[in-house]
Amino acid sequence: MVKRIGKAYMDILGKFAPVAAGRRAATLFGYTRTFGNKRFKSFTPVGARLFPLPGTLGVTHGYQWNPSEKSVLLVHGWGGDCSTMYSFVPSLVRAGFQVATFDAPAHGTSPGRVTTMMHFSETVRDAMLSLGNIVAVVAHSIGAITSVGAIAKLAHTHQIKALCLLAPPASLACVIDRWSNGCLHLSDDVVRQMKTELLRRNGVPVQHWDIITLGKDMRIPMLIMHDPADTVVPLCDAEIIAASLPQAILEKVPGGGQHLGILSNTYVIERTCRFVTEHARMSVPKP
Repeated sequence: MVKRIGKAYMDILGKFAPVAAGRRAATLFGYTRTFGNKRFKSFTPVGARLFPLPGTLGVTHGYQWNPSEKSVLLVHGWGGDCSTMYSFVPSLVRAGFQVATFDAPAHGTSPGRVTTMMHFSETVRDAMLSLGNIVAVVAHSIGAITSVGAIAKLAHTHQIKALCLLAPPASLACVIDRWSNGCLHLSDDVVRQMKTELLRRNGVPVQHWDIITLGKDMRIPMLIMHDPADTVVPLCDAEIIAASLPQAILEKVPGGGQHLGILSNTYVIERTCRFVTEHARMSVPKP
């Protein structure tokens, strides 16, 4: 019922005021919390301690386990929170790594209900700078795009040794196409206006957020894992990334739990830990 009302509203607004409709669509796309899903109460996960973040985007801290010289950063997806990545903590700690994560802007315990790709990516960057000893990043869904964006910005000062992408969309443009053609069925004109508004909010065009483009100069070993039955992000996105980046390998995980369940799949967790452990011992290749 709510979706039908929303579609009818956007249809009318799109016909008579496409610019306003595009702005509204950009805001709807930026929502990180479902109806009734309020900001979580702040708490420190069991066994974790806080590490500081600048707080300029409302994210003042993250969480870390097992102080060590080598850290692995876990990055959750859009609409999720850092708790979705906790399943990777025990294995990585047993392997000797410090493990760190955070709630992105307008996610989990962080304030707000709407954010942007740029703000998300800047928080990934801030976490990497704050910790300073990141050797690997494990990122889920849209968090994969924002993480690759942050890693690309820090390529000359913070070269990591391994990157694991779980159920990643190939680009933000792909995500928007699927979203706009979904329950709202936005017109082409409204989608164009939406992308113009997202350019204004992010400072870069939608096409900027593309794993292939952002990762083309990287020499970081990349493991992509994807459940072929994923109904949120299709397998073809992972296949496109793997086919376009020579440093990337794709492992299909049939029965992996689809889009969110892949984060608790035992094989995925163990394979991620093995991949990170193997490459964290290697020297970083020159760009």
